[in-house]
Amino acid sequence: MKTFSSIVLSGLMFCLAPLTALAEEAALNNPLGDTATGTDLVVKIITGFLGIMSLFALVMVIYGGFQYIYSAGNPEQLKKAKDTIVWALLGMVIAFLSLAVINFVVGAFK
Repeated sequence: MKTFSSIVLSGLMFCLAPLTALAEEAALNNPLGDTATGTDLVVKIITGFLGIMSLFALVMVIYGGFQYIYSAGNPEQLKKAKDTIVWALLGMVIAFLSLAVINFVVGAFK
């Protein structure tokens, strides 16, 4: 039994040795990139949030377009579809302007 366990252990070590070498070579990268300061981190978080907000506004424009198509001339549904599209586009404009302001302010202080 002692011989069998030593064979199994040496076999495991032989199989796991390349994996440990790969683990030593693989470095974990920071998913937020090179954030040296807290300001960089905050800017990246806000930029990510604005990107998600823009994507949501785009989805709402598409949804408003489908509402417009399927309204079949019903005035109430047409108004609802137009309002959805207008407010979604306004949201996109606000997101892009916010991103421009953030880039301007951060660029001014660097």
